[in-house]
Amino acid sequence: MRISIVILLLFRVLFGVAQTGGNVLKPVANLNGKPGYYAYAPYMKPVFMTSTDSAQFEQLQKWMAMSKPPIERDSIWASQVSLLNNRVARYQPIFRGEWRIPELSAVHDSIIGIVTQVSIQNTAKIDKRILKCRKLETVELVNTSFRKIPSILKKLPKLKDVYVINNQGKKPLRTGRNKKIETLLIRGTNPEKLPTRYVALKNLKTLDLSGTGLNEIPEPVYNCKKLGSLTLKGNHITLENAQFPVNTTIEKLDLSSNYIKVVPSSIGNLKGLTKILFNYNDVEVIEPGFANLQNLTNVSLYSNNCKNFPESLYELKNLKELDLYFNEFERLDERIQNWQQLEILYLANNKLLSIPKSIGALSSLTELYLHNNRISSLPESLSGLAQLKVLRINKNGLMALPNSLSQIGTLENLDISQNRLSYLPEGFWAFPKLKILAMAANPWDQDLMALINQKAEEMRKNNTVVHLDELSNEN
Repeated sequence: MRISIVILLLFRVLFGVAQTGGNVLKPVANLNGKPGYYAYAPYMKPVFMTSTDSAQFEQLQKWMAMSKPPIERDSIWASQVSLLNNRVARYQPIFRGEWRIPELSAVHDSIIGIVTQVSIQNTAKIDKRILKCRKLETVELVNTSFRKIPSILKKLPKLKDVYVINNQGKKPLRTGRNKKIETLLIRGTNPEKLPTRYVALKNLKTLDLSGTGLNEIPEPVYNCKKLGSLTLKGNHITLENAQFPVNTTIEKLDLSSNYIKVVPSSIGNLKGLTKILFNYNDVEVIEPGFANLQNLTNVSLYSNNCKNFPESLYELKNLKELDLYFNEFERLDERIQNWQQLEILYLANNKLLSIPKSIGALSSLTELYLHNNRISSLPESLSGLAQLKVLRINKNGLMALPNSLSQIGTLENLDISQNRLSYLPEGFWAFPKLKILAMAANPWDQDLMALINQKAEEMRKNNTVVHLDELSNEN
């Protein structure tokens, strides 16, 4: 029985039969390890080196479909699976419709007038029955073969969102004139099939071209006069030759999971940006022109290769959220005091050695994440964070906590675990709003540990969660 389970798992790994809860946008690791983004792709189908391998795959797949568990596997079957697994050249996403959106053909006449979403699949023509969907807001076109976004959609009074998934047309998809579409999402593996113009979509506000194989940002997108959100996750964009034009409409730009090493100064021409994401890239340098984006409130550089802190970030005085998780910063300077509007600061999982005294000037800060660095002390100025609710300073090298820490009466979540703390400052237990306190894995002496246990019991009676042991099962 154990052997059959192992073989079944091998089959699942090879053939990708494990399903997700739905066909929503989820990261799928591709061959080079960088997250890829394929909406409507529950699994990745293997593409084999030879036609013989492909035929054997199809044969085993059919055999699997006819079998019912429990299934006993023999060693010959296991060796076939192992051999095929080594013959995979690449993987391609298998596109299917969003499981929560009903196909038009399956919608009963009794409710067709009230449905808000429908799916059109595997066709080159839309059934005119769709005109009965008077409240339709979203339509997805999956594995279709349209030359352009169907004109019939213009007759739907409530339509706003169109999702084009793996369109099989031979030429680039034409958008056609449409004043209703506000959101356009396109997925596919061939960037040459993407539209060459978007300007005819007069009210387009959101454009998502994630996982389409793009090497650069399509210039036509800048001509959309109402475009506010542009999402380009999981492509092959590097920005090496990018020259951003002046644009004041785009407010959100998501370039996560691409291959960007240098963010060019010309990005400062996107004057309207309030949010930009470079998560899961290879960013090492952000050029000075980035400082021209003075409307930015949210910047995310999660998981990149920054060793030197980008100077231009200090100049962004309207930031509210800054995510710098998983980089290689060692130092910040006193210019962080420019972030007077900052509410959330993520600096965990870097190589920080210290925190500037000017941290106390960030009077709007509510959450500060400093865990997993190399910080040995915190400045007394920390008490200036009069609105701070979350402070995570675990997994560092702290020898002591600042005496002023107890003056932050707003703290609700405090984690000082896995440091080198052997004593606590006076007034440490005077946090009136504390809900979660983690103190595990510090070298407390016996007397202090007894006091900590006593205080922990008192706090738990007031519904404060206290973690004293990193292996604890406490909630």
